[in-house]
Amino acid sequence: MYYKMITAFVGCVATWAVAALQDGAVSPNDWGGLVIALGTAVTVYVVPNVRGSVGAYAKTFAAVLGAAGTWVSSALPAGVTGQEWAALVLAVVTGLGVLAVPGPVSDHT
Repeated sequence: MYYKMITAFVGCVATWAVAALQDGAVSPNDWGGLVIALGTAVTVYVVPNVRGSVGAYAKTFAAVLGAAGTWVSSALPAGVTGQEWAALVLAVVTGLGVLAVPGPVSDHT
């Protein structure tokens, strides 16, 4: 029941960790990225799995936006490094993971 939220949480925190811990210190921007990662997991939990065209991808959309926001919060202030490109790949994998993981389906329209 919580597989999509857990996938989003693990993916966003991994994205944050790879991007934030590259220099051995956690900056204020990095903490902001962690807040975005946690907010993403909550958002993926709250958004229902709705049958239909757009609704079927709502959780995936939320996960992709959150993971990308987590990445941007650490990548933009100092430029993009090789480790931050790896974090971007994790952000993409997070979105794909949320899409692939089955979840309960709501009949809300």
